[in-house]
Amino acid sequence: MLACSFLVQDNKIYMHPVVEALTGYSAEELCDLDKWFALLYGEHAVEMRTRYEAYKHTDGTYFSSTTIANCLGAAKEIECTVCRAGSDEWWFVQEKTAKSEYENTIGKLVLAVEAGANYVAIARLNGELLYVNSAMKKLMLDDTAAKQYSLSDFYSPCSCHLLMQEAFPCAVQRGRWRGKTELTDGSGKEIFASQVVTLHTDDNEFFLSLAATDVSEYVAMEQTLRRNEAHLSEVHKMAHLGSYEYNCLTRELRWSGEVYLLFDRPVASTPPPLEEILQQYHPDDLKELLELRHRAFQTGECYEKVIRIRQRNGTWRWCQSVTRPVLAENGTPLRIVGLLMDISDSIKAQQKIEGINDWLEEANLQLVEQQAVLLQMHDQMEKQVLLVNQQAAELEAQRYELEEMNRKLQALATQDALTGIANHRAFQERLALEWQRCQRYGQVFSVVLVDVDKFKTFNDEFGHPEGDNVLKRVAEILQETVREADFVARYGGEEFVLILPETLKTGALEVAERCRHSLKQEHWPLRKVSGSFGVATFQTFMTTAQELIDSADKALYASKKSGRDRVTHIDELDELPF
Repeated sequence: MLACSFLVQDNKIYMHPVVEALTGYSAEELCDLDKWFALLYGEHAVEMRTRYEAYKHTDGTYFSSTTIANCLGAAKEIECTVCRAGSDEWWFVQEKTAKSEYENTIGKLVLAVEAGANYVAIARLNGELLYVNSAMKKLMLDDTAAKQYSLSDFYSPCSCHLLMQEAFPCAVQRGRWRGKTELTDGSGKEIFASQVVTLHTDDNEFFLSLAATDVSEYVAMEQTLRRNEAHLSEVHKMAHLGSYEYNCLTRELRWSGEVYLLFDRPVASTPPPLEEILQQYHPDDLKELLELRHRAFQTGECYEKVIRIRQRNGTWRWCQSVTRPVLAENGTPLRIVGLLMDISDSIKAQQKIEGINDWLEEANLQLVEQQAVLLQMHDQMEKQVLLVNQQAAELEAQRYELEEMNRKLQALATQDALTGIANHRAFQERLALEWQRCQRYGQVFSVVLVDVDKFKTFNDEFGHPEGDNVLKRVAEILQETVREADFVARYGGEEFVLILPETLKTGALEVAERCRHSLKQEHWPLRKVSGSFGVATFQTFMTTAQELIDSADKALYASKKSGRDRVTHIDELDELPF
């Protein structure tokens, strides 16, 4: 069965060679859509062109299933799917296949994802779901397994629209799309998810895999953080306080809105440079403030200072500053957090009182009252400092917990749970990277597939726990035997895979032989364990990384067929895999 794709720009077709094989017409004969419909659809050309023109006025995906006639007059049943990417269109054309071929392909994917906690589905380019794993079925709160599911069964309306209008076209054009979606369970509860949509192709058709990870817990934590920050901002406004934080390591400064007002500056997303801010301090106050900060860095104690800040009109604003340093366990300064309160009115009143004659008793009483006000404000400020410190500590603890969870999530996504080495997903990412380097810089790399010989009989004889121990030890031996620059991953079941960067055929065979020898020489307590190895090296005629994997797989099959416990390079076979 043939499958192909081509690009359409302004009615002009940029054809892949496979299209010529499918239709029997050359690229010159099918150079635009007018000739495409006229030559292939015969008496149905007008009808099919009308359906296509109607699609161009929609935001959806064009899909048709019909019979065409090739250049020799032979009829072929084909399916066409068209996805729009800006002003361009990508056409995917393939011959129809039996339903059993789809079921065999889907079955292979089921083994890898059915037991996982992530929500995984496989869809055609028109959004039709071919498969959903057990985790997604559990969302329906229903045990009926015969139901035909659709995107709307699992995703909110907004997420369905996002997937069809943005995610699917992006994956078709670029190979992968990442974003956030909302899944819904049978009760209507929304589940926030981190979504990945990836375009795949095999020898039969193009399809999309949808993988979603539940991040509801992290979203809730982020919302809690935002609520706490909003609450803290309201507290500052109620108390007429400005707060600031300075990171001594990154030299990053953060201000609340009140601090912008105290420095007579418009509120911005980031404060001005520290050197510019220091120029607004009165020189005498700045000198004392720096001395206090230096001592505080040694003691870790809070310090207070009345400072003068120059305004744009040249006047001075008086502020009460309360600052606390945050030190590491070894005494290294980490951060400075503080509060600023505008006390200009109090200072002016105090200066006026000091100028009044001592004999005015009323003036003396007013001075005492002002001092009492200052003491009360000081008490309020100390309470606010305690509250700010407490909330700052809570925010810091929550931020650390979120970062730790993110690190654990990243490890789970790329690490094989049994052996501790990279999993199949990590292997695919590394393979894509090596393939890009090969295409861009002309580098050569090799791939080695490893299969533990007669592993099923080992499990049958000694049990799966002992079989798991064998897989763990095989992973350790491979990791210990290869070079530091090489990449080892579990390919699936009892199969492992090695990526050998910048390695030609001879070097790849040497690495594979060392690994085979290490497995054979290992002291196995229950039964000797050996491995069969298939090796393939990049060739210039290869167009996809999958061709390289297929070559290594064929070489592995040859090793197993010829007696196991041996290394075979694809070049040693008479027949190429493609």
